[in-house]
Amino acid sequence: MVPKASSSITLTLTPVVDSDSIYGLDVILVLQSPGKAAGEPIFLYSKRDNGTGAPSHEYHPSSIKAYDSQGHFPLNIVDSSNDANLQEWHGLRNMEGDLSLHLHVQPVQVTAKDHRRSIVPLGIDLGRTELLEDQGGLMGAGKWFIPRPAAEPEILHQITVQWDVSSSPPGTRAVWSHGEGPEPITKEGTIDMLLNSVYMVGPVQSFPAHVDAMTGMTGDASPNAGSTFWFGKLPTNLEKLSEYSSKIFPSMSTFFRDPQGSYQAFIRKVPNGFGGTGFQASSLIEYDFQTEAVSDFDLVRLFNDLMVRSWARLDTEDDDGSEAEWFSKGFHLINCCVGLSQMYTIFFPYRFGQRGPDYFRATLNGFLSAYYTSPHLTTRISQGKSPAQVDSYTASIPYNRGWIYMLKMDCYTRRASVQTEAGVLRPLDGVVGDLMEKRRSGLQMRTVDWLNGVAHWLDMIDIAAAPYFQETIMDGNTMWLDDMTEAFGAKEGTSRVVEVDQEMLYFGFDVMKSLERGVVSAIEPGSRANLSGLQDGDRILRLDGFEFSMLGPDREVKVLVERDGETCSFEYSPRGLDKVPCWQVLKVEPAGK
Repeated sequence: MVPKASSSITLTLTPVVDSDSIYGLDVILVLQSPGKAAGEPIFLYSKRDNGTGAPSHEYHPSSIKAYDSQGHFPLNIVDSSNDANLQEWHGLRNMEGDLSLHLHVQPVQVTAKDHRRSIVPLGIDLGRTELLEDQGGLMGAGKWFIPRPAAEPEILHQITVQWDVSSSPPGTRAVWSHGEGPEPITKEGTIDMLLNSVYMVGPVQSFPAHVDAMTGMTGDASPNAGSTFWFGKLPTNLEKLSEYSSKIFPSMSTFFRDPQGSYQAFIRKVPNGFGGTGFQASSLIEYDFQTEAVSDFDLVRLFNDLMVRSWARLDTEDDDGSEAEWFSKGFHLINCCVGLSQMYTIFFPYRFGQRGPDYFRATLNGFLSAYYTSPHLTTRISQGKSPAQVDSYTASIPYNRGWIYMLKMDCYTRRASVQTEAGVLRPLDGVVGDLMEKRRSGLQMRTVDWLNGVAHWLDMIDIAAAPYFQETIMDGNTMWLDDMTEAFGAKEGTSRVVEVDQEMLYFGFDVMKSLERGVVSAIEPGSRANLSGLQDGDRILRLDGFEFSMLGPDREVKVLVERDGETCSFEYSPRGLDKVPCWQVLKVEPAGK
């Protein structure tokens, strides 16, 4: 079990205002009696995001002030000898009493030249952490600017976040992932509660309209309900989704057995970007002027995936040292259960009454297409991939395999329940609920715990859980649906599960290298990208549609470039000319229609 809270940590955030505009934050972080000796690390600070490599806020030593009970406390910042990306903040004398760290943070300036659009499936964390200005307010993640106190990561603390908005413009609101201020909000949690959270201050808009920080009550919702926060006026399609978190939250919190849970969706506008990043009990979604063209189904998939991910997590290392990354959203973002979040993004909006059967079928078919038409369908991952081998399709591997593996587990465990007359309608839901409930109680839940949970059911139908996981997820054995032809309403005659041919996903140029260089690189002769008119050396202004491109052969991408001083736009289907087998679920129309 996780030890009980051993000390308190208090974070005070004060907006810095100039002519009624918030342009920065003053930060005071108080640690209760850390008791550090001279030369011991007090704080650890990552210079870059460990997942994306994006730079964190850069602090100049002269701008950092610290105090203890003896007065001014001198700090020394050194690079860690164990990690080139890590700074260690040491004291130059022994510490006495509480430590108060004073910092100043300013937002990153982002322009339309900063490409923040995804080339990977929506739902994969994109590392959107920077503090950005948005329509008079500020929003960003803690890990971008808060140094990590050098304490054991599993130790619990009494964590308080409070805001001082006394000098801010009238109507200023302040929100944290775990509640709305400005009054102090105190929660028990690990250091990650501070860092893996979103902070927002300014002319905040929200649904519900306001949440009482002390009680969690809203005018039309129960305590700890889901909420959505943004600045300014949202595009019409996003505005319609602003109620989604509140409407589906009660069903999700019940499903994950978390009656005291909460969830906040934060939305911000950027010059050039669309996608999301998951945090503790929250998410940060970015949009730009092109987002108004995104379909309702695609938005629901993003909102739902990020929300599920706030619960569906496994811990990173098995007892034998193997990685649990196949439950994650990408190779470096290890803690998120990719398969569960994607499978429940198919099921939950339909099951919980937020969207109809057309959403269910379209999402299922899109994910099936993404899996079967992937260039990495059968790539072995057991031995890992070096950076030189990573390409524009690599990030999709856990996305594709994880969800269809979970779909198979759902089918097989239901089959076991029927064959043994166990009377359990959805056994996999029970396995998930047990694991997540135990994890919230402080137990470490790893891949071995997952495998033990499904093995209880798979043993009944002679499927070995661990070998099946190894063969399909790690070794790349294809998971066909020929043993699931009566699923998804086929048995009742409302649909058919059929094998079809679809063109393989194929961008036609090296998207990753092109984004790194800012120009189109490695155009493949004869590809649809090449035939559309796109050329090597074109300077990239925008990429649109790549985040949806794997969801079916009807999806197109748009590349806006500059060539010889002129702006050119190219649209094409990111597919190869060769077709591969793919499974789809087709609706059966009633006779006479």
